[in-house]
Amino acid sequence: MKKTFFFLAIMAFAVLSCKPSAKPEEQRTNGFSDVPKTKQDSLLKEVMDGHDVGMAKMSKITKLLSDIRTQLDSLAKVPKNKVDNSYLLALTQAQEELNSAENSMNMWMEKFSMDSLENDIPKRIQYLEGEKSTVEAVKKRILESISKADSLLKK
Repeated sequence: MKKTFFFLAIMAFAVLSCKPSAKPEEQRTNGFSDVPKTKQDSLLKEVMDGHDVGMAKMSKITKLLSDIRTQLDSLAKVPKNKVDNSYLLALTQAQEELNSAENSMNMWMEKFSMDSLENDIPKRIQYLEGEKSTVEAVKKRILESISKADSLLKK
């Protein structure tokens, strides 16, 4: 009985004496704070937000590429004189744009360094501003290529 009481007292003390290291809104997730405190925190958050939007669309790109391949395979079985060449060209262009958008995201991710220049704040801010611009262009490319392919396949 004394051992149980002693054990429970120690456990209660341990639980009550523990406190979180930081408020939930201040804890870091994915390498950056959700509540930016500095310009570099804000820029990194914006860069990562752009990345997250683009990455969320990667499975959509994969599906659209598969749908386009199916359409192209079907058209390859149709006699040449019955194929709508403008549709064939549009499918091929959509496929190229989707592949290019996917490749641009992959290339950007390979080159991006989240911890780059941490000890040189002005250069880090400059780096993150450039990366923000780049990831926004990649995101735009992804969203536009998906939009074009979607509208083409819905015809």
